[in-house]
Amino acid sequence: ELEGQKSKIFWKAWLTHVLEKYRVEYLASTYWNYKHCLDKWFNPAWNNMFIDEIKPSDVHEVIFEKAAGCSSYTQRGLLKIVKRVFNVAINEGVLVKNPAVVIRVKHVEASQVVLNKNEIDILLKEAKKADHRFYPHWTLAILTGMRSGELYSLRWTDVDLVTGKVSISKAWTKLNGEGTTKPARSRVCPI
Repeated sequence: ELEGQKSKIFWKAWLTHVLEKYRVEYLASTYWNYKHCLDKWFNPAWNNMFIDEIKPSDVHEVIFEKAAGCSSYTQRGLLKIVKRVFNVAINEGVLVKNPAVVIRVKHVEASQVVLNKNEIDILLKEAKKADHRFYPHWTLAILTGMRSGELYSLRWTDVDLVTGKVSISKAWTKLNGEGTTKPARSRVCPI
């Protein structure tokens, strides 16, 4: 009678397996982000459920009811993470269908506010007048568009004063230390 039947796997046991794979395959910061999100949003409700009994309505409940106060960006991130966990189950033959694949989160455009030229002039003028310690950093960031992690990793060898260009090839993060830039490619920026 049992021939050909798959053994049932609890979500908690499956997640332990998947997170161990992620711990080895991904950066530490990615692993910890996945673990934190799964522990906070999915584990309490799903720990004692069999993975093949989790329905799209269960995924929907977590994304749109439990995380209702979160931004659409956060909801999309949670959905992406749980989809990946189910995809590993499909790839390893534990599941036939991903219950999260039918769920969609509307992308709400965030209103990004940037300083206009007048505001930039005021910021730099007041910072210089106050002899603020970050005046050189803010000036370089504004004039080159460099991210803060890229500024942290900048070395004099990256600056060519003859041609007036900065080579941006690495960035620093608190979790990973020095690594690649966010878009994972180098660029040259005029000073």
